[in-house]
Amino acid sequence: MNFFIFDTTNVLTIAYSYSWPLVVLSIALASVGSGLAIYLSHLLPTIDTKSTRRAVRLAGAVAFGGAVWSMHFVGMLAFKLCVNVTYDPEITVLSSLPAMFAAWLAMAYLGKKSLTFFELGFASVMIGGGIGIMHYSGMYAMHMTAQLLFDPLTFALSIALAFALSMASLIMMAYLNKGSSQLTQRSTIIGGMGFGAAISAMHYMGMYAARFVGVSETEHPIFASDYLYLAVLVLITSMSILSVVFSGSLLTRVRQQHTKLESVYQDYTYLLNSVNLGIISIDRNGQMDFSNRGALEVLEQSSELLTRIRELLAQGTSENELTEISIKKNRDTQLHFLVSATRHFGPNEQDLGYWVVITDVTDIRLHEQHLIHSAKLATLGEMSTGMAHEINQPLNVIRLALQNLKYLLSKDSISKDRVTGKIDTINTQVDRAARLVSHMRTYGRVASTDFEPFDLREALQQSEDIWSEQLRLESITLTVEYNHDSPMIVNGCLVQFEQVMINMINNAKDAIRSFRSAGHIGIKVTEQPESYTILVQDDGGGIPDDALPNIFVPFFTTKPVGEGTGLGCSISYGIISDMGGELEVRNCGGGACFTITIPKYSGEEVAEAEAEAAQAS
Repeated sequence: MNFFIFDTTNVLTIAYSYSWPLVVLSIALASVGSGLAIYLSHLLPTIDTKSTRRAVRLAGAVAFGGAVWSMHFVGMLAFKLCVNVTYDPEITVLSSLPAMFAAWLAMAYLGKKSLTFFELGFASVMIGGGIGIMHYSGMYAMHMTAQLLFDPLTFALSIALAFALSMASLIMMAYLNKGSSQLTQRSTIIGGMGFGAAISAMHYMGMYAARFVGVSETEHPIFASDYLYLAVLVLITSMSILSVVFSGSLLTRVRQQHTKLESVYQDYTYLLNSVNLGIISIDRNGQMDFSNRGALEVLEQSSELLTRIRELLAQGTSENELTEISIKKNRDTQLHFLVSATRHFGPNEQDLGYWVVITDVTDIRLHEQHLIHSAKLATLGEMSTGMAHEINQPLNVIRLALQNLKYLLSKDSISKDRVTGKIDTINTQVDRAARLVSHMRTYGRVASTDFEPFDLREALQQSEDIWSEQLRLESITLTVEYNHDSPMIVNGCLVQFEQVMINMINNAKDAIRSFRSAGHIGIKVTEQPESYTILVQDDGGGIPDDALPNIFVPFFTTKPVGEGTGLGCSISYGIISDMGGELEVRNCGGGACFTITIPKYSGEEVAEAEAEAAQAS
């Protein structure tokens, strides 16, 4: 089988011509297909998985090989010969494979910013060779009576053109890609035009090298007899190329977005795990579907915490409202957590449940408890003189009673009734001293932080009992007034509230003592519809105006150096706030006025407390 023809002098060749609109279309198809392949090659470096990279590389190879194939057969549609021509379907389809295979190998070099000499040569040979093999194998899909031969010089020139133009396109693309990423579009367009020119030049130079030897069957050149079949095949192939490129691009974009989302998720997970807070997500069914490391550590301390949080959410909680949850771990240990919940919304404002932030404040509460205890001990120290006198008074009564008994016994003039009376007096004084010592011992120990209902009267009465004798010695009167006689039930810690009142009385005493020789402290308790108000007022000259804004600041004091810790008012403010109340201060009536507002405690417990109080009375 001959391939080349060296001398056409004595050979009869058949004339041919072209449909120039189809020629233009073939060149455009080559450029567009090449540009799409280059576009996909630019996506390859951005893909982080091998499977996606292979899929996109295959899509680029199909796009480039399909561009070469489509250009060739559109060019053959434009070709008219003076013999009847048909195309072998199998060779027509299989002729696309060399170009696709060559493009697969060259795809790795299309989007590079710099090429070594070897890479440039290899890519040029692959692309140029693929174009050439596709063209000349496609030519042999032609079935006709004429013999197809090629002029060797023109044949060689067509291959050289494919190599040269491919190399020029690669060099130009590498040069453009050295700039910023914004030049990628320019390199895609110019590269597509360059490779389109290489494909088209190779094709039409190859057609120019073709010699159709034989006898003409028609007077004028005609299109191939299966023109429609070939046109449909080219159209399907072109549409397939666009579909493949679109799929490859879409796959890449989806993968990039997935990678970006994974990166964002990892960043947020790292961020959430790095904060010293517990963060959980609870869906609308009450199931926990996310927890950071801090939450796992918190939940390990108590399995009850998650149940309490679910109960809190089921009851309905205000957005970002802080709620403290206390859980008894064992007889001596209590855990404290601050919980804040906010709605968790998804796309289109879909309600997904709650984000819950958990803060372990157990250590803080423990330190607060120790601080409160230290302040109580400091107050006890300041009260020691009055306490000694308060205890000494019943002891003196007991001593006098015993001396009187001894005298009567020595005279043998004592009756049983008188002995019984003296013993009763002694018992009364012992009980008085024992109550005082017991109460001071209760007050001085570390108090439980558990909240429970108690009567304000009880706390105020105990505070009055502690201070009454010492205030009498200081020539200060203390009065407590109520606007009704029924129990006044609130929820909190009795000992801590008692500490607040003792501190208020102590501050009032110190203010009066530094201002005048005698004075008065008045405590007035009034009932409001939903709360109780306790007004503590003295006539000790008041607080300097510039000190009022700082009166509840820790370690701030208006007392002389060495007197007072500066913690009493700040601790009192914290205790009242924990009970859900308010503590305010102002100057009025020649002294300081502290106003305590505490919400009432309602429910069955109040009824029970009122019943117990009535029964006791």
